[in-house]
Amino acid sequence: MELILVVSVICAIICAVMAEPRGRNKIGWALGGFFFGIFAILLIAVLGKTNEKILEEKGIM
Repeated sequence: MELILVVSVICAIICAVMAEPRGRNKIGWALGGFFFGIFAILLIAVLGKTNEKILEEKGIM
């Protein structure tokens, strides 16, 4: 039981760290990582950056 909790917290932290530079909600992704684990990590890796983040990096916004 403790192992599941530790893995869930680690996945939540990884998702939150990955979400912020991609312009996504880190709290929402942390919750997703906690409940869905590796699937949330894979999903945020595949989704990439938001359109707003891409425009911000280009200096348009």
